[in-house]
Amino acid sequence: MPDTLAYLQEVNASFLENLKDGDVETSRMLLWNVLEEIAPRVASAASDRHACEFIEVLVDHMSAQQLRFFLHKMEGYFSHLWTNRYSSHVLQRLLSKVGAIVGNEVKGEADDDDDPDRAADVPPMSSLIVTMCSEVQAEWLTLINDVSASHVMRAVFCALAGRAPVLEKRGKKGKHKALQFQSAQTTNAESVPREFEDTLSEMLELVLGSSDGRLVELMSDAHAGPVLSMAVRVAPTAVQSKVIFKLLKWNDPERSSQRFYDFAADSVASHFLEAVCHSCDEDVWAAIFERCLQGRLLEFSEHPISNFVVQNFIQRTPTSDLNSRLTLNVPGARIVETLLKFPTDVSEPIWASDNQDAKLALFEKLQGQFGSLVLDRNGSFTVLKCFDVVSVAEKRKKKVKELFSDFMDDQAPKKKRKHDKKDGKKSKKKAKADE
Repeated sequence: MPDTLAYLQEVNASFLENLKDGDVETSRMLLWNVLEEIAPRVASAASDRHACEFIEVLVDHMSAQQLRFFLHKMEGYFSHLWTNRYSSHVLQRLLSKVGAIVGNEVKGEADDDDDPDRAADVPPMSSLIVTMCSEVQAEWLTLINDVSASHVMRAVFCALAGRAPVLEKRGKKGKHKALQFQSAQTTNAESVPREFEDTLSEMLELVLGSSDGRLVELMSDAHAGPVLSMAVRVAPTAVQSKVIFKLLKWNDPERSSQRFYDFAADSVASHFLEAVCHSCDEDVWAAIFERCLQGRLLEFSEHPISNFVVQNFIQRTPTSDLNSRLTLNVPGARIVETLLKFPTDVSEPIWASDNQDAKLALFEKLQGQFGSLVLDRNGSFTVLKCFDVVSVAEKRKKKVKELFSDFMDDQAPKKKRKHDKKDGKKSKKKAKADE
């Protein structure tokens, strides 16, 4: 391995220099030479703490044919590569590029005409991905909560759904990048073959076939939980609904309501509910709200973890009718109580949303309470936001009048106390004079 490391270090420096000079052809040929050189020991190189850094740089600049060649040489080693701390980062980097390549394959568009001779015996990228998943099929249930493999599985789910994960560096000292997912609403899915959807469904069905107790454990697991959240975000609607209803025990109304309650208070499982909120269709959203949240919003809002679930349901309300029901769900007086406790956690999503009706509805609920809110360090945030939202002069006038009235009422006892003190002093002086 020392020889391979020294070779990669030298080649990496030359490659970056060529890129800087704009010598594309030399860089392309250099990449092919590296791939052929490390092909016999690609698994060990990708698993090395230092070598993997150089490989990740090269992967970033590989053509579609070169990426296929590279992945093809990994076959037979995927179980190790998924679970190794360093090679798992290499795989994530590669998988982040799969979507566009497979999309072109589905459309029948040829990938870059790089080096047909070297890539002649290499299968299409879609076949390589399915082969990789099949190779580790017997280990899916253990890989899902492995510290390294779970990240690869999330990247695989994105690739199978035609979504592109985003790689972001972790921490100031982080040398590798961690997979982050951009919301389905902000990214367009690439076309994928039928085999991809079948593979994704097969993987999820195997996991969902576990006992209910095991599924609850997975939902709270720091590694498996995010995998299931990712599945909900990217899976096709039919598969997504199956995952949601299975994990929430939807066939039992009482248990599903309790399951939602338990998940909402869990630091890991609550992210699954947030993913459900932003990814499910309107009917599923409404069904979950009616069964699990309606009438209990305040209870959820007062919890340090589940209040984030409430935030997400407030931010993503599919229809104006559902928004009205959500807004009217909490009595006005208790809204004030909650806002004083969680000013930015609960009220800010409403003020930050584009739903003007929700903002005005909250304003109406708060009328009569502005005096209490403005005197509170946290509640004053909401009062200021109300001024920004309410543009109607008459309503602003009402609000100012209410605040001024509350101020005068607050000052009245103080004036009375001062007056009583003066009367007291006069009485004492008179008593002394009489003596």
